[in-house]
Amino acid sequence: MPGAAERVLVLYAGADPKADEVMQIIGAVKRSNGLNLEGTRVTTIDAAMEPDEGLAQALIVRMEGEGRLSPGALERTIIHCLSVNGATRVVAVVQAAGSGGRPDRGRASRGRRERTPWARELIPRHLAKLDQAGTGLAWRPGWATLSGEQALSFAASAKDGATLALADVRILVSLFRVTEPERIQKRMSGGYTAWVSKVASAAGVKAGAGQPDIAHWLLCADRKTRIVHLGYFPSSGSEALLPWDLIPPDEQRETPRLA
Repeated sequence: MPGAAERVLVLYAGADPKADEVMQIIGAVKRSNGLNLEGTRVTTIDAAMEPDEGLAQALIVRMEGEGRLSPGALERTIIHCLSVNGATRVVAVVQAAGSGGRPDRGRASRGRRERTPWARELIPRHLAKLDQAGTGLAWRPGWATLSGEQALSFAASAKDGATLALADVRILVSLFRVTEPERIQKRMSGGYTAWVSKVASAAGVKAGAGQPDIAHWLLCADRKTRIVHLGYFPSSGSEALLPWDLIPPDEQRETPRLA
């Protein structure tokens, strides 16, 4: 059974979000975390400034202190940063007490069996950055799934070339032991687009109409640095998102800049 929520807060600045926008936001959060939000009270709050994760956390602490949220609310809160038509929306979902707590609880024990446990931190940050840039992919069901526990657990544990099939997206992971873009490019024969096509084909991942979207995580690490890149290929209706930092100069001249 999906976890239940005590309260959902939507922080914004400027014009009030319309009802259909709030419904879209709630739908994206439900798909991402698998929470049961039926009957949950949703409150929109004018933050009077550009909202961010820190502001949402401070609000949760204040509301708990005022008795408007149950004790331990912050420890049970999941925060999403979204961009809607260029405007930032920060969504704080306070899970109900006894519903299982935050999805990152138990990280230390998981880290012992995950190849890239640091991906759990970097992937949500990377997605939030892309959301804030206003990518048109943010409302695709497959995109919303990428920050969910199942997707994060897979990415943190995956071998090079591993795939995960979800309802709306196929996730493909490539691992690199270098972080400099130039060194990564040298490992991509023919450039990124040609190389990722071969990687996807070898993994049995099919693209095109009637197929799920494809999300390609490139998890890169050396002794000092950890970094993630994302290629996202919608089945139809939207342009692909490419990891532009990994596109070599000759390929840049032939490829429209999508990310």
